[in-house]
Amino acid sequence: PFGLSAFIFIGMRFIIDMQRKVLLNQPFWTVWLVFASLAFGAGLIMYLIQMLASWHLMSPAPWIVDITLTIIIFPIIASLLKPAMSIGDTL
Repeated sequence: PFGLSAFIFIGMRFIIDMQRKVLLNQPFWTVWLVFASLAFGAGLIMYLIQMLASWHLMSPAPWIVDITLTIIIFPIIASLLKPAMSIGDTL
């Protein structure tokens, strides 16, 4: 459905903003676990809404691959963005 990704993004952003202070000084593994949980939840919600909107059972294989790749790639992107985060702390 049109706007589904934006709707899920806004919802996840709201959850992350509420927990930002808690996650700020946590070790990387904790942040990765929270990210993995949110990515799984967001993917599951998207899959279920798409399935309900189309009124037929869809294969979960693309959803599983998408979520798995998202969770696996997170540490790579986080390590590339870490220098930018330290610059932001000094401003």
